[in-house]
Parts: sequence; C-alpha cells; structure tokens
Amino acid sequence: MVTSNDLIHWSKPKTILKTNKFDPESPSLIFYKNTFYLFVCAWEDDWDGTDIQGAYTHKAYVYNSNDLSDFGTDNEKEITVLNSHAPEIFQGEDGQWYISSVEWPYRGVSIDKLTWEVQR
Repeated sequence: MVTSNDLIHWSKPKTILKTNKFDPESPSLIFYKNTFYLFVCAWEDDWDGTDIQGAYTHKAYVYNSNDLSDFGTDNEKEITVLNSHAPEIFQGEDGQWYISSVEWPYRGVSIDKLTWEVQR
C-alpha cells in the first residue's frame, strides 16, 4: 500500500497482507460499517499445464480488519472466498452494493448484487 495527500507525493510501499497461499492481485479496498474489507484475487503459481486458463483462478479472497495497514497473514483475517476474479466493489445511486468479476477469457465482465450480511 502507498498513500498520498496530493496524488503527487507518495509514501514508501507497505505490505498490508502476507500470504503463502497464492500471489495476490487486483486488490479492491472498501470501508463499510466502520471497518475495512480487502478483496484480492488469487494468481496461483502451481499451474500444472493441463488447464488452458493457466494460473488464472475464480477465487477472490476477502479479508476484514479495523486497521487499514494490517490484514494479517494467510487465514488470520480471511472471512470468505468468492467465485470471482479481479472483483471491484461499488455502490449504486440507489444505495445497493454491487460486485464485478472478470470472467476471462470467455465472458467479459459480470456484475451482481453484493450482500454484506451473512446469509443463514
């Protein structure tokens, strides 16, 4: 993570998530109900060459932290894994939250409603 007050001068990079499970990419950081959520997709190094999609996966790991600069190590602050790639989270004018997913190489970008509360 890097920070800036003016978008010209930037801080030195800081690691906010440590994982040995996958190579994280395409992070999306959201502040919701007084806490932070980090959505990050997995680029897996252990591709065996049998899958035409390579190391690409439909796994988006979601982490929760009250500290913007610390999302823990591996499963420490992980709250779920979504079937999504390169997710972007946004809120519509009507207040509804949405999540996008890139379904490379066949389907382009998909968008669905996002529900924050746990479904029982």
